[in-house]
Amino acid sequence: MKQWLILLIITARLAGFIGISPLIFPLRGLPAAVKAFFTLILAYLLLPVLYGKFATINVQANFFPLLISESLIGLLLGFITLLFANLYLTAGQYLDLTSGLSAATLFDPFTQINAGLLANFLYLYGILNYLIANGHHRLLTFLAISYQFIPPGKFIPDVSLAEFLLKIFALVMLVALEVAIPFIMVMVISDLALGILARTAPQMNVFMLSFGLKILLALFTLWLLLPGISYFTGIFLELTEKNLLQFVRGIGYGG
Repeated sequence: MKQWLILLIITARLAGFIGISPLIFPLRGLPAAVKAFFTLILAYLLLPVLYGKFATINVQANFFPLLISESLIGLLLGFITLLFANLYLTAGQYLDLTSGLSAATLFDPFTQINAGLLANFLYLYGILNYLIANGHHRLLTFLAISYQFIPPGKFIPDVSLAEFLLKIFALVMLVALEVAIPFIMVMVISDLALGILARTAPQMNVFMLSFGLKILLALFTLWLLLPGISYFTGIFLELTEKNLLQFVRGIGYGG
């Protein structure tokens, strides 16, 4: 009986993480049964390794508090990865805004994202590079290691948790802006050039010309930036792992 209860407690953290993180199953259209089966298999594999951490815990008496605590840990870890995954989306929204494509928003039923054309493309491209770099394997490894830093029943949320999440949010916005800066600069220069053209050749309909020109410039600049975005995947992995590790060290007690 105790073994099955421990399995459910381990599953709670894994389910919270996998349920909210887009870096394990990027497609939201994937059936919930597949995710549940994968989570149970992963929990079963971790059971022999983590069983000893429950030796001093009265699992039967504390089952529901442990279940809630472990679910909360998984959700928080998943939320951090969600913020970093949205880094690509935020950078793409900067691109859409400066190129004039922000009005053409699309709802993707697979990713459950309502964003512009370039934002959707950049998000999917970034996640694809992340999967190619085996980032999901490293993330699952970290999830198993997290039990060393935050053993079951040792999680106590406090004010520093909210402060840490705010810092991550600010970091994501800053890095997304840095990724989009070359693109934004090209758009600003094109606006200046069109402004000069409008002054020197007032008979031209520069306003109508700018629509097609800015879209072409946007696509060309994005094509030039794609190799750099692929290189950025390594930095993205380091940022995600570094902040996840900082998080579990900050709220964990080791053991």
